[in-house]
Amino acid sequence: MLGYAGTGKSAMLGVARDVWESAGLNVRGTALAGIAAEGLENGSGINSRTIASMEHGWAQGRDLLTASDVLVIDEAGMVGTRQMERVLSHAADVGAKVVLVGDPQQLQSIEAGAAFRAIHERHGGVEITQVRRQHEGWQQNATRHLATGRTGEAVAAYADKGMVHQAKTREDARRELVERCDRERQANPDASRIILTHTNAEVRDLNEAARAAMRSAGELGDERQVKTERGDRLFASGDRIMFLRNERSLEVKNGTLGTIEKVSEGHMSVRTDDGRSVSFDIKDYRALDHGYAATIHKAQGMTVDRAHVLATPGMDRHGAYVACPATVMAWRFIMAATISAISPGLSARSAVNAARIWRPITDTRPGEGIC
Repeated sequence: MLGYAGTGKSAMLGVARDVWESAGLNVRGTALAGIAAEGLENGSGINSRTIASMEHGWAQGRDLLTASDVLVIDEAGMVGTRQMERVLSHAADVGAKVVLVGDPQQLQSIEAGAAFRAIHERHGGVEITQVRRQHEGWQQNATRHLATGRTGEAVAAYADKGMVHQAKTREDARRELVERCDRERQANPDASRIILTHTNAEVRDLNEAARAAMRSAGELGDERQVKTERGDRLFASGDRIMFLRNERSLEVKNGTLGTIEKVSEGHMSVRTDDGRSVSFDIKDYRALDHGYAATIHKAQGMTVDRAHVLATPGMDRHGAYVACPATVMAWRFIMAATISAISPGLSARSAVNAARIWRPITDTRPGEGIC
């Protein structure tokens, strides 16, 4: 099944689950990333886990598929050819049904190959194209443009609504992005939001800047230094936090977001964005980092009210497609690249109105930026 971002694939799978189960079949779900598996489970009611966890169980002789199983693989476009072959071969051996769900225009597989795209091109499948996540017609059209490779037209639509801005340097773009995000947070504190970019280095810088804005506004409590798997970090009540490793005992996934309620010597309590209270000893779980910003790869399958995107060299149209439809209400694009890199042949004025041609940002010169 191929579905554009925001078309309600998970909701449709929930209906399919009811039909399959009423026919006496057992429905399982899986995805490459833990946060995607969690999204599939929350959206469809299908019990889901990561592909790595599922294969580990198979290797131990546990939870093997049977002829009465339906296995739903979400975000299938991110699954490499070898891993896809292992899963499909096991399913074929026992006669299980496999349903691949995704969009080949979103983030590509990290491993070699594009199995989902190849399977869809050869055999076809069901397609869902009506965008439901965004409520505004122009946003829905922009998502369809992104899904069909017309990225410039999509960015143009956002620019026409004042959501693409210009800055002279990458540092200026980063500062303006954080300032805009903080103003929107204060104006609408209940809305969910995230800052997205392409690299972990940019995420670290953006996290520090966003956290400094929170500290200046007096919205963080007393700080505690915590030794995490990524190094020493300062955490306080009110901080946004991201879990970075799947942990069943806490019911968190790699990419789960939350807000710290209390942090003390060796202990932390977090309210996750889905409303659960999670408490743990830091010595037992150190896979943490600040959660104001995240890479676009972490965002695939995520839905928030507002997103701010800082584009850096290496980001391409697939990344833009994941970043834009992840939002329900508003999205702002901060492009840290030369005008020619984003849209060759355009004047500066045209680029501010929108990039009409999109290609990977690979030839950025230091000291120039568009936001």
